[in-house]
Amino acid sequence: MNTSVVVREAVPEEMEEIIAAHERSWHAAYPGLLPPEFLAATGRDYFEKVWKSQLSGNCPDKGYVAEMNGKIVGIMRCGPDSGGEEGAGELHQVYLVPEAQGLGIGKALIHKSMQILHTMGYARMNILVVAANAQACGAYMRMGARLKATMRMTFERGGRKVDGDMAVYAVPDLAAALAALARPMKPKPQQPMPTMIPGG
Repeated sequence: MNTSVVVREAVPEEMEEIIAAHERSWHAAYPGLLPPEFLAATGRDYFEKVWKSQLSGNCPDKGYVAEMNGKIVGIMRCGPDSGGEEGAGELHQVYLVPEAQGLGIGKALIHKSMQILHTMGYARMNILVVAANAQACGAYMRMGARLKATMRMTFERGGRKVDGDMAVYAVPDLAAALAALARPMKPKPQQPMPTMIPGG
């Protein structure tokens, strides 16, 4: 099946579709990683608040979507580091709906965040992620990120609080990481065929 994927900036006119994609992808990502009661308490109001702020026109962050065959299947938000680290930007969120995973779309969104933050003048990129989310951590490491720190944090949704182990990953040099990603991949050397000995 032919798949047409476009990564582009989010616009207010498609807020409902963006919210739906974010909510669905978030809830698909965390069963088994976050308590069920916390998942249940994270409803549409949370995602609506995120994107109303993002698309308000005065938000310092950048919001992007991945569109596959005309349908929004992924979201990404990046901008200044939430901890105020000088010289560092942050990949705030990147999520894909289940059917869009494994197609390279997540990589494209992470790559776009790195390009945006570099263009904004940031030298580094930080990423806060649930430590147990091995799939996400692996994706970030393949894009040049390295584990920077781990911490225990408390989150609240719908009046419910949950403590979680979080990991901070960092791309320490955005310019170098982008240059590395731009280089063509070297083909893997082929193993020589074993020599056949007649009668052996």
